[in-house]
Amino acid sequence: MLRAARQIPVFRGSERARDSLLAAGKELDRGHIVCLYPEGHLTTNADLRPGPGKTGAARLACAHPQVPVIPVGLCGPRTGVKHIWHRHTVRLVVGEPVDLSAWAGADDPESFRAATVKIMTAITALAEQARGAGFDPS
Repeated sequence: MLRAARQIPVFRGSERARDSLLAAGKELDRGHIVCLYPEGHLTTNADLRPGPGKTGAARLACAHPQVPVIPVGLCGPRTGVKHIWHRHTVRLVVGEPVDLSAWAGADDPESFRAATVKIMTAITALAEQARGAGFDPS
């Protein structure tokens, strides 16, 4: 079912880890949309603050500077909380494209980290909007 949905497997921490970014790049080259979570996993922060981000989204964006990076803030039910008798409410706030032109074509870890910070800053601001409250500045 996941392959039919054109999901790209990610093999973190293995020799095949880079394959997912190559596959995502091919999809972008075909004009397809690629959705990913820069954090790489569900947040472990008690207040559900997004992050920290991994550099995969920035690497993909730097290699494909013509493709916009659209941040989305999400607020939904807490992991592990079960509500049997009602539907969960999930709020999404879609932002403007993140300007990563300063790193277009970059191929170094420092650039990837800086671009990741910019992406995660946009996602965090949108997540605050989605939840209707700011995160603790800590």
